[in-house]
Amino acid sequence: MTNEFRDYIIKLDHNMCRAYGCGSSTLLEVHHIVPRSAGGLDEPWNCITLCQKCHRLVTIKLISNMDLLTTILNDYDFRWKRALEQIKSLHDMHELKKVNRQRNMDNGQH
Repeated sequence: MTNEFRDYIIKLDHNMCRAYGCGSSTLLEVHHIVPRSAGGLDEPWNCITLCQKCHRLVTIKLISNMDLLTTILNDYDFRWKRALEQIKSLHDMHELKKVNRQRNMDNGQH
């Protein structure tokens, strides 16, 4: 992620942590709702500003990505729509892989 993109997301989030009830304006980081390792992109609809403390809480699952997605929905409708599109796409790809695995098993392939 470029510094320019990071700065853009933080500015979009009013220079504060977007985790519910936090609002910190120090030690800000950008979190990917759909992780890059799962195909998540550096796009505004997939990123949210978190302080370092809340980012750690998300990492250890004490704050859920669904909670963060709800925050985005409340503030940025366009982010929600794009996140849903990507989640659906990832789900569809997963389902297609399951169907293909089943076909291969039915045809005697492993």
